[in-house]
Amino acid sequence: MTNYNNKATIQRKVAANLLKYIIEAAQHLPPLSSDNCVRVLENACSHGVNSVDFALAVCQAVTDRGTSATVSFTFNDLPDNDFDKVLDLVLSSAVADFNPTLHTLGKSMYSPLIAPGTLDLVYSSASLHWLSNLSWLAEEGPSLSKVANQAREDIAVYVSSRHEELRQGGKLVISFPGVPDGEPGMNSCFPEDFKRVHEIVAERGAASLAWMQKYCNGSDYSRSRAEVASAFSDADWTVNLMELQDIEEFGASDFRAGRITLEDIAIRTADMLTSVYRSTFTSMWVEYGGLKKGQAEDLMIVFSEALLQALKEPKTLR
Repeated sequence: MTNYNNKATIQRKVAANLLKYIIEAAQHLPPLSSDNCVRVLENACSHGVNSVDFALAVCQAVTDRGTSATVSFTFNDLPDNDFDKVLDLVLSSAVADFNPTLHTLGKSMYSPLIAPGTLDLVYSSASLHWLSNLSWLAEEGPSLSKVANQAREDIAVYVSSRHEELRQGGKLVISFPGVPDGEPGMNSCFPEDFKRVHEIVAERGAASLAWMQKYCNGSDYSRSRAEVASAFSDADWTVNLMELQDIEEFGASDFRAGRITLEDIAIRTADMLTSVYRSTFTSMWVEYGGLKKGQAEDLMIVFSEALLQALKEPKTLR
């Protein structure tokens, strides 16, 4: 039985920042379908720790539209997830006052889940950095290129599947690794526009300096590093972006003064981030990825190297 609530620190932090985008999306849903039902899919629901806030926001937004619409939620996670806990949490919360229809679906989010053209809204409290397959690791060992390729394939499969399942005008709220300043991470909810997303995952080596949420609504949209920092601060991260900002801004100042090099800044920042997330990532890979401790530690080294490589880019310091 999967039980990762106590270890899903990053998942909960991402969810805190993602909520406002779910609210915005729920307020701009397409016209109601013929049966007046708003259909919602949550991927990676875990045991419902984040599902209540998300579902409540959607129900309230639908009610505020002044319609007699009903809401149907499908909570998705891997087959061994304890969906009874999800339903218990949701039904014991204020969500029950809206009398929604609740479904569960035990299946990988990297596969087709719902009939095409059915959904009004899709979201996930898990960032799309989770790798769908690590079977190659045991045989071939950790490889930066394989990690990057796997991440790129995963996000392409996920986005393509969800796009097929959304109705015309439906909304997809996703999270994925942060992008350099001034560069759009996503254009719109159509497969042909995700080439840039694939490039970003490859460029960043499947490692992420910061998490960035994108509200996908058909128009170009990007956020600067300062905006991401503000969002993190608002979300009250335990490991908040103040550490990233302080290191980055202090490092940039010292670099301009000639006291340190870009290599010094990159190493310092990568060491800090690696130490923060090492135990979370390695325990997650062992418990839910089926890796041995040594394999998980080797994979952490690959991620650390990828992060260091990303931080060596001068544009990171702008």
